[in-house]
Amino acid sequence: MNKNLKDIIKVFTITNSGNFFSLLFLVVLGKTLTTSQFGLATAMIGFVGLCGIIYAFLPSIISKYISQFAEKNVKKFYYYNLKKYLALVFFFSLLIFICQNFIFNFLKFDSLILLILIILMFIFNGVVSYNDGIILGKQNFLYHSQAVFLLNFLRLILLFIFLNYFLDVSFVLLSFIISYLSVIIFQYLKLKKNFSQNESLIDKKFNFFSK
Repeated sequence: MNKNLKDIIKVFTITNSGNFFSLLFLVVLGKTLTTSQFGLATAMIGFVGLCGIIYAFLPSIISKYISQFAEKNVKKFYYYNLKKYLALVFFFSLLIFICQNFIFNFLKFDSLILLILIILMFIFNGVVSYNDGIILGKQNFLYHSQAVFLLNFLRLILLFIFLNYFLDVSFVLLSFIISYLSVIIFQYLKLKKNFSQNESLIDKKFNFFSK
């Protein structure tokens, strides 16, 4: 079998296995929580996704820039722009906190702890998205698919553990936060391994898995 075809099948399998775990997550959520808890949990998850639209377009821009223009010093690009990206994410996180009364009324809850967990989800999801942009720009599709798998698999396992002992919506959000943080560490270790001051993506552009 052609090597590129094997690589495509590998990435497809890993990514969609991760997506399957994401589906199982919702099934477990629906079977374990009460109707009101399930409604609140999905509303909060959806709200974080809605807020994520603010920075959802940035990974694509980062990926395009990395692949075309920043081939000489990806490491410098990563650290320099991470500061700006985090500043943007923290700014919108502050807005979420300031608008807490609106959010309480909109999502029908009044817990400051849940609001803080929502903000942490928003922040960590933003960092994952930033790292995704760098990884895809470097043509590291395998790392991207592994991150998708790790995120969804770990989130499902954490949900099983938490809801087995604590039947509470806050632990649903906590499973997201821990899985996001784990993926951030995974992504950073993979990126750090690939950073090189003299690295050129032009030479690797057609290598499906940049090592």
